[in-house]
Amino acid sequence: KDTDKERGTSEWRINGQIKTQKQVRELLKSMHIQVGNLCQMLPQDRVGDFSKKDEAGLLEETARSVYGEFYDNSIKELLKFHDEHHVKQKLLNKKQSQLENE
Repeated sequence: KDTDKERGTSEWRINGQIKTQKQVRELLKSMHIQVGNLCQMLPQDRVGDFSKKDEAGLLEETARSVYGEFYDNSIKELLKFHDEHHVKQKLLNKKQSQLENE
């Protein structure tokens, strides 16, 4: 990526040929490169972010690196189940309290 700060424009290049940002994203996707995944690609401006992570953050980034979308989808599903469980637990506690008060 070449950035012209004075004009506020950027050009993307692949093997010296100018490409659109969409073409660059498609190439990255086809090669399974996840730029936002700190374990897969660590550009200098993100190295600091990675080194500041605690053990849980490092584990999360490592799992994301290994499992990709499967990890993200699994986490979303687990969070959904957790929320459903929390709602049902509250309802159960309320019902138990009502039974005890009768």
